[in-house]
Amino acid sequence: MGADKLAHMAMYAILGSLVIWTTSVRKWRYLLFMFAFVLAGATEVIQDLFVLNRTGDVYDFIANCLGLFIVLFLLKRFKKT
Repeated sequence: MGADKLAHMAMYAILGSLVIWTTSVRKWRYLLFMFAFVLAGATEVIQDLFVLNRTGDVYDFIANCLGLFIVLFLLKRFKKT
């Protein structure tokens, strides 16, 4: 895995962490996470269609989603009961 993909994972993990830390209502947390997944795909599609000299990359999308999944996994793993 290249540095580019690690950067994608890190940025979306940070985004997921911010969603958790800034929202206290569980419903909003899940809605914002769903929005983050949509954003992960939309940014790749927008790059491919509308930005000159850039292409969308499926592997970037996968790395974005992995960053979000890591945060979800850690949230479930270390959740205070």
